[in-house]
Order: sequence, then C-alpha cells, then structure tokens
Amino acid sequence: MGVEKVGWLLELVNKFIASTTGIGTYLFIAGLAILFIIGFALSIAFLIKVIKEIPNMTVSQFLKTLIVLGIVFVIVGAFI
Repeated sequence: MGVEKVGWLLELVNKFIASTTGIGTYLFIAGLAILFIIGFALSIAFLIKVIKEIPNMTVSQFLKTLIVLGIVFVIVGAFI
C-alpha cells in the first residue's frame, strides 16, 4: 500500500516535470531538493532538542510527549 502511494506521487511529479522544458526542469528539481533538505534538517534538529529535554521532563510531560509521538506515528503510518 505504501509503495503504491509513493509510486503515484512519483508519477505525478514525473508528469509535472515532463510538462516543463529547458531550465524550468532543473529549477523545479533544485527547488524540490532544497525543500527536502530543509525539511530533513529541521526534523533532525527538533528530534535532537526533544532527546536532550527527556532527562529534564516531569512524568506528565514525558507521557504527553509519548502520546504526541504516538499520534504522529499513526498519522504518518496512515499516509504511508
């Protein structure tokens, strides 16, 4: 199921890239790469902040963090 959704997304991007010509294609690919790198870097930075804060958390804060993390995993899993 996840592979089908990724395949559909790649087909959509491929159709969009095929409709562009010349330098527009390279600019589109460069823009996607920049957005991916920024998103990846921000997620890693956020993850490092959360890991550093775990020893300083109270029990209720830790449980809230686990609940939020669980909800995020469920949402991401639903789209994959």
